[in-house]
Parts: sequence; structure tokens; C-alpha cells
Amino acid sequence: MYATLTRSSAKSSKVVAFEVANHWWVFCFRNPRLTDPATLSEVESAVLNKLEQLPLRGQVVLDFRRVEFCSSQLLGVMLAVKREVNLRGGTLVLTRVSRQLVDMLALTRLDRQFTVVERLRDVVGQPSRRATLDAPAIGMDGVDWIDSVQ
Repeated sequence: MYATLTRSSAKSSKVVAFEVANHWWVFCFRNPRLTDPATLSEVESAVLNKLEQLPLRGQVVLDFRRVEFCSSQLLGVMLAVKREVNLRGGTLVLTRVSRQLVDMLALTRLDRQFTVVERLRDVVGQPSRRATLDAPAIGMDGVDWIDSVQ
């Protein structure tokens, strides 16, 4: 039996989209290349500022669906996010991670520090047929709105 999937949108920045799905805080990076130090600093600020509101034992997803290439500086951003989530006793999951980032995590042995899940819907759950969304009911095979974050 699948839990009902609920969607709550919140203010997103120009570098990171943010939504809540089944009590999971989902951050989706907007830029396909996370290599510029100024952009990465902006990403870190946007995510950490939002995480100040994370409740105790909050659940967070970093969704890399749009990221095609990244620099090693992104690892520092990810560690800062992990530290903030851990301070609140929360859970952090990475989804849709590129092969390049997977290799970077393995090379630095940080793959042991992060939970990586291939599909976002495997983390936040799938909707029931009676799901209440801002869109018409969707099938059990996908979470269309999750795949269409702008």
C-alpha cells in the first residue's frame, strides 16, 4: 500500500528549487554545471538558509537530476548540508546522481557518508490513486510533478 503523496511548494531560489513531498524536503539543483565557485557558494547559502527551518528529525533529499558536471567544491557543499541535517537528527539522501559525482564520492571515500538512491520516487514514495496534487491524478508508475521541477 502506498502512502498518499502530498506536494507543497515553497519559495525556491534561482540556483535551487525547493519542494516538500511526503514530509521530505527536496532540493533540486537548477544549474547543469556546478563548477563556478560563486554559484556553489550561492547554492550552499540557499540550501543552508532553508535548512535553518528544518524540524528535528527532518528528511532531506538533494536531487541531482539536472547536474551533468560538478567540481570537487560541491563535495564541501554536500558535507555542510549533511552536517546541518545531522545536527537536527535528520536524514539526508542523494538522488539521480551522475556517474561523475558517484566516481568522485568513491574516490574520496565519501560514498560511505551519503545514502544514494537512483530514483526520487523511491525516497518520497509513490502516490496512491487518490493522491491530492496540484495536477490531475497520476499513475502508479511515476511521480510526474517530481520529474518536472522547474
